Amino acid sequence: MWGRNDPAPVRVFPPVTVEPSDIEPSDIEPSDIERNAALSESASITPRVIERPDDHRFELLIGGEVVSFATYSVRPEGVVVVPHVETRVEHRGSGHAGQLMDGMLGLLRSSGRQIVPVCPFAAAHVRSDVRYHDLLAG
Repeated sequence: MWGRNDPAPVRVFPPVTVEPSDIEPSDIEPSDIERNAALSESASITPRVIERPDDHRFELLIGGEVVSFATYSVRPEGVVVVPHVETRVEHRGSGHAGQLMDGMLGLLRSSGRQIVPVCPFAAAHVRSDVRYHDLLAG
């Protein structure tokens, strides 16, 4: 038994290179398959905000499902006007509208656009966070 201050023994193994062609399906444990499936599933349920310019919408997708969206129009000078933000009833109260707004504002910033938030929720979200004040159109 080790004493409290004694380091645990370390075993050093030489590096081994394994090519994908060296692995047989029988070499993969079911737990590895399940773990990879769980990782793939969690990646697909990661919230993601996209813009659909043809529909004049920003959408928050989780697992490929539209959970929240914001409609918009574009003024001639390129300013984005957001009159409405909505979250599906079964997802309300989970912070998804805020996630949508953060993602949308990030997309607007990266494309050099500004916003006029007409929707009360959108206006409160933008005005309550100093990081977004520069995105407000005058």
